[in-house]
Amino acid sequence: MLSLWSDSSKRFRENSAYVTGYVACSAVVAAVYRIANAAVAADVDKAAPPPWIAAFRLASLLWLAVGASLCAAAFFSMIGRRVDRPLWKCAGWQDGVRRFFLPWFIINLCQLMVIDMMLKLGEAGMQSALPSLFMLDLALQAFCLPVGVCIMYWGRLDWGQLPSALEPIYGQFLLTIPVLFIGLGQWILIDLRSAMIPTDTGLDILWMGLYDAVLDCITCFAFIMMWRVCMLHRDRSMEGGGNPFDF
Repeated sequence: MLSLWSDSSKRFRENSAYVTGYVACSAVVAAVYRIANAAVAADVDKAAPPPWIAAFRLASLLWLAVGASLCAAAFFSMIGRRVDRPLWKCAGWQDGVRRFFLPWFIINLCQLMVIDMMLKLGEAGMQSALPSLFMLDLALQAFCLPVGVCIMYWGRLDWGQLPSALEPIYGQFLLTIPVLFIGLGQWILIDLRSAMIPTDTGLDILWMGLYDAVLDCITCFAFIMMWRVCMLHRDRSMEGGGNPFDF
């Protein structure tokens, strides 16, 4: 387990250029989202919102989902190729976007929709449904990255072969647990961010961007760690006659 942490740290440093690119592109996506929402919020009467506000809210969520998915597909494919070269093949970031944008978009959109539903139900005073959505949000926060990594390592999104693609998660579950806890730790950090930076206007957008940079670096580290789990699962399966449950 310690060797997995140390090896992932080494690979993280080796891919610092790609990590920086991921952080920078993610920052642009988040900044556009926050600036646009701050501008709209300043001009809209909250007591009587205009009819187009729902469409704007949907467009904002789609922007986040599309932007985050492009960043993940492009930069994670480059990191993955370098970590597992020469075995894992990817022609470049364009090939990564072509093959992996859709799974990351589905994953990110599911997360954003659950968060948006929680906000809407909270505003409407429907507290009874929040505990279930809260647990779903925790599960998504923990498992979304491992699921996305496994699909990438498989090489494509294939619904018929999805159980096989996800084998590293349950086949090497002891090694996957730290990745799950990193995801849950990020959820706590996001919650702390809301308490530390209560608004998303003015200079607070800058502070939130800096805070997000730390979270994005953690995401890249968790990606590399889960990628190494997938590599270990492949190697152990080949050595052990294809038994993925041999810890």
